[in-house]
Amino acid sequence: MLALAIFWLGNARALLHDNESLHVYSVLLCLAGAVALLHVDHEHPSRRRSVLGASALCLLAALNFGSGSAAFVALFALLFVQRARLSSWLIVATSLLFTLLVYAL
Repeated sequence: MLALAIFWLGNARALLHDNESLHVYSVLLCLAGAVALLHVDHEHPSRRRSVLGASALCLLAALNFGSGSAAFVALFALLFVQRARLSSWLIVATSLLFTLLVYAL
């Protein structure tokens, strides 16, 4: 997570200016929350709710700042590493499509 934060925030301007750092840190806060939600056991009954909550946080990150849409890529990578079920992939993919639709409108 720390490596992601360092390389994703490679732009020093985003970290140095007060008005721009708010966008960066809000995106990272949403991403950290999404990752924390996905650390639920794979067989746990609330897994779908956790994935839905993580997708909602990624949507919030995407609506905060343009680079927030990269949070969905992090979610897909985490689902791949966890070997998640197809239903989890479909929830995140649907959320990403909804986000792109909101962007288009």
